[in-house]
Amino acid sequence: MRDKLKPLAERIAQTEAKMRENALLLRKENKKISGSPEDRLLLVVQKVPLSGLSIVAVDSGILADRIHGSDIIIGKPAAVNFVYNNSGLVSCSHFPVKFPEPQIEIKTGLEEHEALVFRQLFRLKLEISAAIETLGRFNPNIMLLDGSIIPLGSDRPPAESSIFPVYSELIALYLKLFSLCQERNCMLVGVIKDSRGKRLIDLLALDHLHISDSYFVNFLLEEAERTAIVSYASEKKKTPVMKDLNEFGECISLFYLKSSKTDLPLRIEFLKYENSVSVTSDKSVDWIASVLLSLCSISKNFAYPACLIEADMCAIMNPLEMEGVKKDLFLLSEGSLQELRRNSRPFR
Repeated sequence: MRDKLKPLAERIAQTEAKMRENALLLRKENKKISGSPEDRLLLVVQKVPLSGLSIVAVDSGILADRIHGSDIIIGKPAAVNFVYNNSGLVSCSHFPVKFPEPQIEIKTGLEEHEALVFRQLFRLKLEISAAIETLGRFNPNIMLLDGSIIPLGSDRPPAESSIFPVYSELIALYLKLFSLCQERNCMLVGVIKDSRGKRLIDLLALDHLHISDSYFVNFLLEEAERTAIVSYASEKKKTPVMKDLNEFGECISLFYLKSSKTDLPLRIEFLKYENSVSVTSDKSVDWIASVLLSLCSISKNFAYPACLIEADMCAIMNPLEMEGVKKDLFLLSEGSLQELRRNSRPFR
């Protein structure tokens, strides 16, 4: 097996050598990149005192399983509000409670791909609904989502699909959240741990390397640095999801932040309400990056905002929860529900 793996390892090493070479050249030049309002590719980020800030973090967890003819999905959203003063955490509030009860959905007649898409739509509806409610309850300065601030292109079912109305409801929720954040001057930020996006690679004309942004910027960025902001997608590559979001589809920007020497960079997406470097009337991109750097400084090996870690811990689900739901369903159905044949083989 090692003989077969050796050429693959060598290919990876060659790719990394090319990335280091390109990264060194880009760092030396540090020029403005096409499509960015900032005058340099790389910028230093300074920590800021976390004083008088209310930060909400939202995450969700789901479990999914199949029985004969139906898909079962259970999930729960979790939101936390961290309030900081004098760079210290002074209060932590959970919504709706610290460990909420899961919500349950059963769908029949879904094709395999539809079932996968529906799971994602179900999770996002839980998450964005919770974000809207916590926005009204806590009135935060910043709202952090675990992941992108818009659905991915793969989350959009065909218009003729039976689950397209669910997608339409989700888009309406996103539009409501965006409008409320704009009205309340709340920064909406998505923090992505492991992105496959290639927006920066495209702008840097490095697509011949066949790598993702996050892979490359790990060689490009040093600790406490970020890339210049760029739009979510070019005019030619706007996704149908972006078009569904109307004018807000034009307001999504991103940058990459390396908050620790020993951890990988984060992709940061945010809603920019005006066509300039300034994000809102009193909050700049530098301010967002500085706050995030300060929030991620708790751990060097897992540099991630503590409030999002707390939300994730509250949203995580135990597989036994699904087993309990299925057991009760089978009892209540009095034999009308059945396991998949592959899960009831007598010879295993």
